[in-house]
Amino acid sequence: MFKRQMIQDERITNLQNKIYREIYIIVLMICSGSMVLKVISGRGGFENLFTEMIIFFVGALYYLVRSANLGIFSEEIMYAKGKEVKNPDSRIAIKGIGIGAVIGIVLGLVFGINSALNYAEGMGQSIYYFFLTFATTVMMYTPFLFIVLFVPYILAKKKSERVNKKMLEELEEDEQ
Repeated sequence: MFKRQMIQDERITNLQNKIYREIYIIVLMICSGSMVLKVISGRGGFENLFTEMIIFFVGALYYLVRSANLGIFSEEIMYAKGKEVKNPDSRIAIKGIGIGAVIGIVLGLVFGINSALNYAEGMGQSIYYFFLTFATTVMMYTPFLFIVLFVPYILAKKKSERVNKKMLEELEEDEQ
């Protein structure tokens, strides 16, 4: 607990971090392979994929929260985008709407076809059920997925900017 921290070589620390990143990628590849094998073998129900999904989501959520709390999330955005886009938030918003719309349309098609085939009696009712289910699914999932994709990004960015601002203020106080 009161042990002095030894000075570490930056090169060694960077190489260790590189190894940890590679291990994380290997774990994600194993989880992905496991999910694919379970789906192909017919054991791909939600209950059987729960562990792999937890690994994916918790890893991503941990990174998002940790990078925001350290103040590097907003810096990563700035350096990743470079001079490519003046407002990366609008670009992320457009991507969020696009991804939400694509997933909403795919789910709408799947649910619409399922409703038309399994619950309708006759061609007219099949068409009506398909379009009703399709439109409802798209209208529900597109905004929901946009919120799920965009709101955490904005919250993490704002938290990261606050941490950076606080660190800069502390640094200026120390210099005076």
